[in-house]
Amino acid sequence: MKFINSLTLLFILLLPSIVLAEEDTFSKLLCSPTKEEAFIEVIFPKKIYPSKPFIGFPEIWVTVTLEHRKLKRKYVRERVLMIPETHPPGPFMRGQSSDSLYIQLHPQMVNGQFLGSYNGQLFINDKGPDFRGTYFRYMNSELGPGIICVPELL
Repeated sequence: MKFINSLTLLFILLLPSIVLAEEDTFSKLLCSPTKEEAFIEVIFPKKIYPSKPFIGFPEIWVTVTLEHRKLKRKYVRERVLMIPETHPPGPFMRGQSSDSLYIQLHPQMVNGQFLGSYNGQLFINDKGPDFRGTYFRYMNSELGPGIICVPELL
């Protein structure tokens, strides 16, 4: 648990030095829950601009991977539909895969400038045959976001 908490603290401390230029893109987010020992990846099939992820596309299909180190479990869900959280489309994204997974990602921005991280939430309750009984809940609380993500730069 100390490893993940240290990793989360490192993300927060390095944010000012990670600020991306508007042109910078990414296709993978590396995430950590703020309360548990797990590693999450959100993989996009195309390059994403943080301030305008839906340029030319009304939706994006992503892959979400969660590896829980303490439980020694790995969960992979392909074809998670991400859509804009607002209309007209802005930088906020939310996604789901049937009734088993819900994810929400909000870029951290100041005056339209991406600060290098996303805050979000992830909820998994998969009762399907491959992942029967898989349940993870990383939701926002008064203590902060459920997950913190940083882009893996291209």
